[in-house]
Amino acid sequence: MEAMKKAGLIIDYKVFQASPKSPDQPNIFLYLNFKNMAAYGGNIGDKGIEQEYVARKVIGSTEFQNKKRVERSEYRKVLGIELIREIILK
Repeated sequence: MEAMKKAGLIIDYKVFQASPKSPDQPNIFLYLNFKNMAAYGGNIGDKGIEQEYVARKVIGSTEFQNKKRVERSEYRKVLGIELIREIILK
């Protein structure tokens, strides 16, 4: 996340711990703050390529990243992605 921040792909990030009420609710949230929806890009197009470049630089090749994802799946379950937008009332 620090490398993505340094590359200008995100403004900031936070990690939240929660108390899930059932096994289908997450206990960890990764919060990414983007400048705007265009910067978010939904992991498609040029932004996805930029994110992949940063990940390769920090973590290693795509093959290495995929191997580690498989290993992590043995002890964690990714429940999905949720888009939450801040509403500033004036």
